[in-house]
Amino acid sequence: MQPSSKCADIPPVKDEHYVAWRAATDLRAPYRVAPEFLQHTKQDAVYDADEAPLIVFINARSGGRVGPELAGVLARALGRSQVFDVSEHRPDVVLRQIWANFEQQQQRGNPRASAVRRRLRILACGGDGTVAWILKVIAQLDLQPQAAVAIMPLGTGNDLSRSFKWGAEFDWRWIKGHASVYSTLKRVADAPTTDLDFWQLRLLLPDGSYKPAHTYAIEEAGPQQQQRIAGLTGKSSSSASVVMQGMFWNYFSIGADAQAAYNFHHLRDQHPMLAPNRVANQFWYSAFSCTSGWFCGTVPSVSTFTGLQVLQPGSSEWQQLAIPSSIKALVLVNLQSYGGGRNIWGESESKTRSWRPPSVSDGLIEVVGFSHGYHAMAVMASGAKLARGRRLAQVAGVRLALHSPAAQPDGGRAKLFMQLDGEPWEQPVPAGASQQRVVLEVVHAGVSKLLANSSEPSSHPEKKMTKMLNKQQAAAYVAAPAGGMESNGWIGQRGCSV
Repeated sequence: MQPSSKCADIPPVKDEHYVAWRAATDLRAPYRVAPEFLQHTKQDAVYDADEAPLIVFINARSGGRVGPELAGVLARALGRSQVFDVSEHRPDVVLRQIWANFEQQQQRGNPRASAVRRRLRILACGGDGTVAWILKVIAQLDLQPQAAVAIMPLGTGNDLSRSFKWGAEFDWRWIKGHASVYSTLKRVADAPTTDLDFWQLRLLLPDGSYKPAHTYAIEEAGPQQQQRIAGLTGKSSSSASVVMQGMFWNYFSIGADAQAAYNFHHLRDQHPMLAPNRVANQFWYSAFSCTSGWFCGTVPSVSTFTGLQVLQPGSSEWQQLAIPSSIKALVLVNLQSYGGGRNIWGESESKTRSWRPPSVSDGLIEVVGFSHGYHAMAVMASGAKLARGRRLAQVAGVRLALHSPAAQPDGGRAKLFMQLDGEPWEQPVPAGASQQRVVLEVVHAGVSKLLANSSEPSSHPEKKMTKMLNKQQAAAYVAAPAGGMESNGWIGQRGCSV
């Protein structure tokens, strides 16, 4: 069967016949992506494309048992060829191929190609790291037009999901039956697009021996990327032998909180059975915060190992900014949601300075400090309502020159802990009498397109038995034979295999 030569317009939302048809037809109908745009991604195929073509990326390892079961539900609802497990199908490979298919089909005169390309939406199912990975791929591939991203939260903090009203945590009720799955997908189809700033972090290293051990957060920049970096900062990176770079959408931090995150991630990588779910993850985060010296005063002040320069809006000149000696962790926040929904910048007005109301698309980043573990605990425990972080700056760029004054016992390098959107690493820096520095720069890099839910989905905690029943219903939905579901009106025609 050949695709139609005419791309139909979307019927008006007030068209009662269309509304009735959409509610009664199979779940995939409004979200299908034509097979010509999915070539060479999988061996499955679907047919036709309509008002809100949708691609799903899911981190099946997130959320304990949630990931695999959710993947099954979405595959049955949308068709397996539109649902990609990121552990098997990397987002960069998939999206590059889909956009190549768009180009090829447009050149062949396929009238659907332009419309599907323009309307395509992406659903990211996972934690903040998974969502940031997909946003990074879209930015790096420079996909035009830029696909907008919705979120289904499967992580621990889920700050990106919270910020755009996709929920604080996954709720089994979202997928427990036909009506629930339909409502969940319809929220994605109907959500308006909004802008979200993203930021580029660069580490200018004296030589390759300062490259951190394995980390997903940053990667080495190539020659062309280094030239672009110099253009963005107005500073040549020729003095640095190695340039590492990364992007973030939520936050970057350095200091004690990053050390706790690093220890947790190391534990989860080495002993995954000790971190099977969100509650366990939160326990380990708290435990490592206590054992890292966060509460007993052994963590050094940020000011002892770095100087801070900032770039004011509209200026090209870096200005020195003193870091108070009490600050033990420095956080650069783009979203007003950190560590599971806490607005560490705070909503109260300052008595000593006038600050701009923070926005996710104002080209500014907020610089916040924590003085010790009890300070951070007060902010986190109260949801930042009774306490907030110390406001240091609201700027267009940040530069840190990193060096530890304390000579290391073995004459080696000191190590600082950093994290980028929840991905931590241990960074070697010069120490003692060394005149070298590791220079860290953060500048505005662009704008991503996010889908903003109109209202928070229902995700209130329920009684244990009710949640268990919901989970059992969802599991039955996943396991049910296709014929049985079709005969009961649960879902329409399954995708064909080729």
